[in-house]
Amino acid sequence: MTVTIFDHKLSSSTHNIYDVNFFGDSIRTLVTNCPSMVESWMSEIKLIHQQRLGRLIVGLDIEHHPNFNYKNEHPVATLQLCVGHRCLIFQMIHAPDIPQCLEDFLLNDKYSFVGVKVDEDAEKLKNDYNLSVGNAIDLRTLAAEHVEVLGMNMKELKQAGLKGLSERILGKKLEKPKKIQLSKWDDRKLSSDQVQYACLDAFVSFEIARTLKKNPASFISSSQPRSFLQKTHSAMIMIEKATKTIEDISDHLTLHQANYQSGGSAKSQNWSTGSGSNQVTGGSRKNYHCTHCDMDGHSIERCFFIHGFPPGHRFHGKDIKPKGKKPIAHNSLASTNAVSEPQETNIITFIAEEYEKIRALLCKKDRT
Repeated sequence: MTVTIFDHKLSSSTHNIYDVNFFGDSIRTLVTNCPSMVESWMSEIKLIHQQRLGRLIVGLDIEHHPNFNYKNEHPVATLQLCVGHRCLIFQMIHAPDIPQCLEDFLLNDKYSFVGVKVDEDAEKLKNDYNLSVGNAIDLRTLAAEHVEVLGMNMKELKQAGLKGLSERILGKKLEKPKKIQLSKWDDRKLSSDQVQYACLDAFVSFEIARTLKKNPASFISSSQPRSFLQKTHSAMIMIEKATKTIEDISDHLTLHQANYQSGGSAKSQNWSTGSGSNQVTGGSRKNYHCTHCDMDGHSIERCFFIHGFPPGHRFHGKDIKPKGKKPIAHNSLASTNAVSEPQETNIITFIAEEYEKIRALLCKKDRT
């Protein structure tokens, strides 16, 4: 299961603890209507994140009884706040009062309170409880900076919900059942499904903002089309590999030429004449060392007839047999050629000038 919930079933009328697991992330979730428990939770958050209080990210969401009649709007029932793997579900509708620490926390403009349509949530908190949010940031505003990498246009982004952003940015599917969304959030005892739903709305909001701010290069889901940057990177890797292969072939042919020139004429019928680097000592075939396959017992010329001529050689792919000899390994040669046939792949191609411009651009970015 990618999403699970564990109920600690505390014997308290004011609070309970749950562990919500979302794709391996375990979120310790406090559900309470007690102002002192809210204060304890906030003290813990400030202690855990004391090194980043000047740039704290807080996932924010609210739930309320569904408004089936626009003339009768229900007040906020729960406020969800999430920082890291700590989530608070404050049942405001059942709280005796709103703690001052919550007012101060929400007003802190050094904190980024993030969510989808978080401005609307902040407005409802203001209308229902006179609570102001100092720095509310819509996730879609953050995502707009990376809209091209996300493979979306601005129209799609404006219409995106938390579920869609989770799949695009985190690569994780967030279930949002209508049955739970439209349930009775003003119940004093929330169900496990409600707790899980409320917790994940705040946690996923936090995770999306954290990912966008910290590591935007990592948020492409494998199920989504690759961005232009990724395609360019992949293409450059393929070009680099191809360039390296050509260089290797060139080095190999240079070595072959040196062997050929120092090891004797290819017209020698017994492959045993000469005293170049292709031999340890002259006279006996067992003293030969082939620089093509790194094996002893034959010369590089004989190796070509055994295993096939390498790419770039004028005889590559041809059924050539040594002068005055029977074909040595016709089947092996055919087999070798069959294996070396290039496979068709859908790759991006660049002309040399385009490739050099892209590489120069990336090198310049690395230096900056």
